[in-house]
Amino acid sequence: ACGLQVQQSTSHCFQDFNHVDCCTMDSTRQHETNEASRVAGMHAVNYLGSHIVDASISERGPGGSWCTCQISSPEDVCHRQFGARTAF
Repeated sequence: ACGLQVQQSTSHCFQDFNHVDCCTMDSTRQHETNEASRVAGMHAVNYLGSHIVDASISERGPGGSWCTCQISSPEDVCHRQFGARTAF
């Protein structure tokens, strides 16, 4: 789901109430950390870039995707750390 391979780093995706936000990435932002965005409740760095690159199915398009926490949307990881916009 979400353009991600099934592997260890994605085993949490869509398995609980929180990791249900399918966040598509702009390739220029997939290595951003939480240091500048400061999403409340997240680790100060929250480096996911290498996991995004490794787990994303490249045939789905550049930039990849990741399943992020939906709590506090739109002030969440997908929107603040990775700069996504609300689609609908």
